[in-house]
Amino acid sequence: MNRLTILASLIGLAAGALPAPAALVVDDFESYTDFTPSRIFEIWKDGFGYGAPPPSPGPYYGGNGTGSTTGHPYDPFAEQTVVHGGSQSMPYYYDNAQFNSLKYSEACMTFDPSANWAATGLPILSLWFHGLADNDPEPMYVALKNYPGSVVGIVYYDGPEQDLAVESWQRWTISLQQFAAQGVSLSAVDEIAIGIGTYRSTEPGGKGLVFFDDISLVPEPATLLLLGLGVLALRRRKR
Repeated sequence: MNRLTILASLIGLAAGALPAPAALVVDDFESYTDFTPSRIFEIWKDGFGYGAPPPSPGPYYGGNGTGSTTGHPYDPFAEQTVVHGGSQSMPYYYDNAQFNSLKYSEACMTFDPSANWAATGLPILSLWFHGLADNDPEPMYVALKNYPGSVVGIVYYDGPEQDLAVESWQRWTISLQQFAAQGVSLSAVDEIAIGIGTYRSTEPGGKGLVFFDDISLVPEPATLLLLGLGVLALRRRKR
């Protein structure tokens, strides 16, 4: 029996059921390139959009009407210096005071087919963000959506808005039950969105640049504690 099997057994025994995986990556931003169709803004659709409308050739998206821009305006479009894990993160520009856009920013990634997060046994959504010192403080949220009918569940960041101006990586964890309580089916997640500003706000806000990385589903903290205890037990046995 190898180390991973032992650790999985410890978790399973504690939960009284088959163990969940240690984590499930939603997006680690490692697969994006500077070429269509894998440019970061082609997956995380924003307010700026991309391409030229028909009859021009090539892919086109007119934007979602908000103040968001995902990806740098030049290549490499993904961020390759301010990174939490791996070699890339997502740069997310927000401008909630633009004259010709909505007064909040939102960028969305869709799942096709729908993602069945209920079947994973992982109850926590985890993501990392990194701000800049001159960012304007704004609310931040994550939304999950179901199609058709666009059932939307929104959870706002529970820390201070000034965290968007902190120049270090910070982790934000959200219980998926907060989305389920708003009517979102976790067995058919069609879209995840990251918003900066107040959803559907009509009041002008601020602007800045935030980096996001390592979005994943993870176990409850208590399960992670058991995992750590299992590692310690194995190390003592080796001694």
